[in-house]
Amino acid sequence: MKHLLLILFFIPLFSWSQQVKELTNEERAYLYHTVKNSPILNNHFGKYFDYKGPEILFPNKEINKDSLETFITMFPDSLIFYTQEIAKAPKGLVIEASNKMALWELNRILMAKRGTPTELEPYKNDYEVFASILVKNLPPASLQTEDGKLVPHSKLDNVLNPQMSFDDKTAMLGSYHFLTPNDQLVTINAITTSINQYIEQKTLEIYLALNGSYSNFKNVVIAAGDGSVSSSNFEDRESSDKSKWVNGLPKTVGLIPFQAKYSQANGSISAKIDPLTVSTSDFTTAGDNKITNLHIDVWGYNPEKQVTVIIEKNGLCYPLFNSGKTRFLSPDSTFEYGGTYKQRMNDLEFKKIKELNEMVYGKRGFDHWIAYNNKKKDQTELLIIKLEKRYSDFGYSPVEVSKKKSKKNVKRSKNDNSRLENYSLSDHSSSDERSKTQHEIVRQHAIFDEYKRKIKELQIQKKQALELLALYQRRLDDYKVAFGQKWAKYKKKDGIYTFEDSSTFNIFTQEFQFPAKGLSEQFEVRNISIPEDCLSNIYDETMLHINVVDEIPFYDAKINVQLIDQFPINKWNLEDKLFTQKDSVALMELAQSLLTKKLKIIANANGIGKWNGSRVIKDITALNSNKTTLLDSTSVIQLNKTELIATLNNEVSLTVSSFTDDLNSSIEINNPKLQTLITLKKVTKNDVLTAYRTQTALTKFKTEFCTYVAKNLSVDEANKIIRKLNKTWAKIKINIGSESIKLSDLN
Repeated sequence: MKHLLLILFFIPLFSWSQQVKELTNEERAYLYHTVKNSPILNNHFGKYFDYKGPEILFPNKEINKDSLETFITMFPDSLIFYTQEIAKAPKGLVIEASNKMALWELNRILMAKRGTPTELEPYKNDYEVFASILVKNLPPASLQTEDGKLVPHSKLDNVLNPQMSFDDKTAMLGSYHFLTPNDQLVTINAITTSINQYIEQKTLEIYLALNGSYSNFKNVVIAAGDGSVSSSNFEDRESSDKSKWVNGLPKTVGLIPFQAKYSQANGSISAKIDPLTVSTSDFTTAGDNKITNLHIDVWGYNPEKQVTVIIEKNGLCYPLFNSGKTRFLSPDSTFEYGGTYKQRMNDLEFKKIKELNEMVYGKRGFDHWIAYNNKKKDQTELLIIKLEKRYSDFGYSPVEVSKKKSKKNVKRSKNDNSRLENYSLSDHSSSDERSKTQHEIVRQHAIFDEYKRKIKELQIQKKQALELLALYQRRLDDYKVAFGQKWAKYKKKDGIYTFEDSSTFNIFTQEFQFPAKGLSEQFEVRNISIPEDCLSNIYDETMLHINVVDEIPFYDAKINVQLIDQFPINKWNLEDKLFTQKDSVALMELAQSLLTKKLKIIANANGIGKWNGSRVIKDITALNSNKTTLLDSTSVIQLNKTELIATLNNEVSLTVSSFTDDLNSSIEINNPKLQTLITLKKVTKNDVLTAYRTQTALTKFKTEFCTYVAKNLSVDEANKIIRKLNKTWAKIKINIGSESIKLSDLN
């Protein structure tokens, strides 16, 4: 690290840092603090913020952040930003830092607006920008005229309080009699839209000041939940930092906005504005053969509930979860600390719904008992018919009285409805039997009515159960739609998750990437809040920052040398150096990485190239060229390209590739191996030309890099790096046509 700092000190920075002048001294100080205070930001580009002031410590040797930031504000030259190197850092992380600054500034603006005019004065211009955005989105009822122009109604200052929860804001809007219920909904959604538009605009400004690049840029801050922030376990993004600088960062409860809907009155429950428990943000991939980089930054959450984010494109879902220990996401759904969305789904489907299904359709369910009672009712009805027939027969049939009493049915069960089946009229007098039969008919009618009552009651209970089952099923369907029906399979290696469609997620940068494609595609990101239980209407809040930006392949390469039209026609000699003084930082990082990491060298002789919308690639359709003349144009010149790219991830990867335009090369080839390949039509002269140019670039890199290492590192370090380079060098093969040849075979 000391070598890097020495190099940084001596490098002229004026041309690198011009755009950083757009930041105020206080913004520079806060940005420095933001990056240094965040491990993920500091690890990836903190070393490119060079503080040259005094070390200010507390007695316990900890850094006095307040004093340090004050010093930077007063003496801005004490802090230098190396934006050329910051531009090579993961874009999502640079935008995360920019977004934090934008939120910090909007928080200050809105708090000052609620104060005195004197407090607002330093932020007056910024507030007017925000107010102009808000006016465009608010309904007429939420506006008023001031000095001849429309401005937000003065009472909205309270609703814009960053310290207020969503519930408190909607309650306050409900107390404004000049707003109809629909005006209230439009107003709260207008605030959400305006915050996002302002934050996106400000984030982009800061990102560009840090030398960021983009063609497509979308930035969203969004919350999901019940809007109460009722959980005592809710954690803000920066809760661990107590210095005054981060106390200026907004409480997520009030500034990270919700998407809202108007719920209709239901019985005793009045109509009101509710936040969405699943927020949805729509995006578009970059297209033009550029990578789409999606960065998700969790701001507020309950660590006892698993943060759940679903990315979906063309019906394929890529789920991301936090572990419970940290706010960081990954496709790994393991969670040991509390409730998950999957648990809520399973409780609903395999407990609540299963129990109701059993209650309705099971062996001893409503259907069983309705059928049972229907059967008993029918049996009773049949018995009543028989009894009534017998009763009527007493009036038409002679009665024979036996001298002996029958011993049949002396003992009978009280509840045996069939006990009259063997009833003998010969044992009783006609009048007694008639009376008893009459009483039995009455009793059986009562039993019949009881069965009808039971059936009706069971049918009502079944209807209620079915209605509840339908309600549960609708909620389960909503859960499943939010969670996604088809999850992409993935493989994990070295912290990189690669999905079945080649999309990737990097756990170290929290970046999800869709691979480069020619056409743009729609996709969405769902932020899912977790209910207290599967049937609860109480949800914990989850608050996210989401950014989508395009990337050209290898934009983050530490070394990216692009030699465009630098070689003479049909030649491969190169006079100019590959590296200049401005590349010293990158060369030092490359050297330091080689002390601990493996080295891989890839050499490509790509022959005829073509432009794919973002870069030059091998034209696999151009097997040979018949052109003998070529028009001089920019589109053709850019095809005569040799690039040298070094990336530093889990290993050091150096890739050298060369291309030509489609003019038929006329080089003379005396190398026997190359002549054989041409004769067999496995390579073309254009392929051979690019092979020699690739060899030239590799050789020049080795010479300049070894010279640099010998001058700037210790003897032991330099020898270690050069030995590793030589060992890998001996194994280099150049990919040419459909073949590969050793680098030494070109000599």
